[in-house]
Amino acid sequence: MKKCWACIIISVMMMLNVSWAYAAVPSDRVYSTYGDNSVYNNDLKKLMNCYGYAIQVYSKELQVWDNGAYRQIPGEFANNGVTYSSLMQSYNSITNANNFITAVQSNMFADFSSLNSIWGSEWTIISTTASASVPTGYRKIALVVGAFEYGGQLFYDFHFYMRHSNGYWSHKPGETDITNMSKGNSPQLITDSNIASVVQNGGYNAVTPRYYLIKKSAIVDYPHRNGHSLSSTSTSFSITDCAGSSPKKSTAINGSSTGRFDYSSDEDCFSFTPSTSGTYKIRVGEKAAFDSDLYIYDSSGVLLISDTNTTGDGDISISLTASTKYYIKVKVKSWTNVWQYNSVNNAYALYITKQS
Repeated sequence: MKKCWACIIISVMMMLNVSWAYAAVPSDRVYSTYGDNSVYNNDLKKLMNCYGYAIQVYSKELQVWDNGAYRQIPGEFANNGVTYSSLMQSYNSITNANNFITAVQSNMFADFSSLNSIWGSEWTIISTTASASVPTGYRKIALVVGAFEYGGQLFYDFHFYMRHSNGYWSHKPGETDITNMSKGNSPQLITDSNIASVVQNGGYNAVTPRYYLIKKSAIVDYPHRNGHSLSSTSTSFSITDCAGSSPKKSTAINGSSTGRFDYSSDEDCFSFTPSTSGTYKIRVGEKAAFDSDLYIYDSSGVLLISDTNTTGDGDISISLTASTKYYIKVKVKSWTNVWQYNSVNNAYALYITKQS
């Protein structure tokens, strides 16, 4: 009979009264895996394209044209006085693939520069190579360009890819689902080992691909307004919490705070470290447009308590220890109107009160 060594170890630990020790959750807001894909294929499917997916931003407003989808264009966030009409005309007037990819890169760097001045160093971008390692605090994206013919005229198109923390890649072609398979007639799983070649499939081989390291988090809670009116000179953001959906990508708060459910499956996770021990009341208060669930986790990400009543909002009393990190997740329970984005009706307050 084979011995179950795991069972033997567990039995010995129980006899010796040894408790399990769980490692604290490491904070890593650039962490991502391809498994986190349901939100992109449902709520955000028509609110971002390949560029929006790569930099993890989305439009909070659908367009009445372009099949109701929003396609982010490098340069629309630059706030440099250039109208959306002029930006598109500048792209359409380019007749050389090298000039086109250079223009896309220049406009993307202008986007990051403008957003860096508003939101800080998270909006940092530098050039890199396909094989270069990814430093801590960064993630990698790729840019390719294809030359295509339509109605007898040649035009160029850009496409972006996003690298995940495990060395696999994915992308979002236009308003379609995200995928970790390459374009073309013989799709391949995209990895670090083949990224340099497969990104050029599907006709996107007009120039050598370019790669970038960015500090922008792999968190999608970065909604922006519609900047595609012809006279618009910048696409502005409407950001409230920038919260990830897991303890690893949580937003740190010192006490009561505010947030917003940006789409129907949005989950906001916050970290809170009390300065004194005692009993704390943690509850959610918001508008009547939705009900919410509330979850409290310890520093290792182990669930301590939750309030998921069928109606109403999360309301929990719990004993917390000073100088110990806890995670608080707020999750929308039901939403009366999934696609109506209203910063007032979708906002909530997270109240943290020490009771004793």
